[in-house]
Amino acid sequence: SLRVDKAFLATNAVNADGELCTPDMEQAQVKKTLIDMASSVVLICDSSKFGAESFAKFATLSEVDTLVTDDGLDTETRSKLESVPVEVIVC
Repeated sequence: SLRVDKAFLATNAVNADGELCTPDMEQAQVKKTLIDMASSVVLICDSSKFGAESFAKFATLSEVDTLVTDDGLDTETRSKLESVPVEVIVC
């Protein structure tokens, strides 16, 4: 079995329930596998992806250790992120 120290992933959407989604089923499966293999998961996601929907769920925000995003998050999204055990880095 393979292991990785850190998995750096992007997403097409983070829906209102905190689910990370992509429009491609195969891509979703690869991302699920990487999350399972990783000691630490870093999600790189700009603020425009929050509140969006896409076809295939591959994880939830609670499965992410670090979120890297921009400063365009609205107040409601920032409040929701405070309830999730994820380190947020705003660039």
